[in-house]
Amino acid sequence: MAAAQKKPKKPKPALKEKDARRVIANTRGFALNTGAVSVRTISDAGAVPVVVTASVTTAFRFEEIEDEKGASASLFKVKRWRAVEFRNGDRSWQEFDLLAPALGAERTERARAALELLLAEFEAQQRERKSTEPLTRGPLTIKLLSAQGSSALAEVAVECSFRLSKDTEGKWLVTEVLIGDESSGGDLNALWQTVDSRKAERARAEMETLRTALEAFRRARGFYVVSDSAAVLMDHLSPSYIARIIRLDPWHRPYRYTGTTDAYSLSSDGPDGKEGTADDVTARR
Repeated sequence: MAAAQKKPKKPKPALKEKDARRVIANTRGFALNTGAVSVRTISDAGAVPVVVTASVTTAFRFEEIEDEKGASASLFKVKRWRAVEFRNGDRSWQEFDLLAPALGAERTERARAALELLLAEFEAQQRERKSTEPLTRGPLTIKLLSAQGSSALAEVAVECSFRLSKDTEGKWLVTEVLIGDESSGGDLNALWQTVDSRKAERARAEMETLRTALEAFRRARGFYVVSDSAAVLMDHLSPSYIARIIRLDPWHRPYRYTGTTDAYSLSSDGPDGKEGTADDVTARR
């Protein structure tokens, strides 16, 4: 009797699944829970480049806006959903408008349009079929939708391919992300540096608005707001000295404020979220 043939050994993956989840969850610009990542495939050891396909579940926020095309053909205002931001961490969100200059306006608009069409179809499915089953279109699957007034929050799984390489210390990192036919393109570090630069510009502009309000407060009262809290600062400035509430910086963290009767300091912790580091955005008097 002939000896049974041995089955060929399954190739060893380039990295373990748990490590792939961790690397993807912490892709540059993200700090997601590893539970949000479901790995599909991992390249074999020795493959170049190493590619991991995975589904990443996160939240997208939409705002209701007037549909210009619909309004032109109707006497009544037609509303539609506009994708405005997505969750890139447990407590952080990224705005599409800030991402567009780095990623490219056309690419960003295609992504928004795909999300907006998916949301509209999911809503129609709920109305017509009374169904809350997930809906998949291309690489996107909408799972849940919560709408309240002019805002909606959608849980969406995004099928992605991640290209990985090792840094100088031998640690895996994501170098490129592909969603369908769309690529993040270029250097991810450069992309997020551009985004952070735009956020710093916005932080400086918001601080200038706060400075103007503080000076108006001092002219009226004879002193600056005395406090070590930005929340207390806004309580004193709004609504008499400032038109809108400014509490969070562009990285969705509270601004810092310390003030005495004749001096003050305003600051944002910047991209790294740490106080007193080189990337802080500050304003003092």
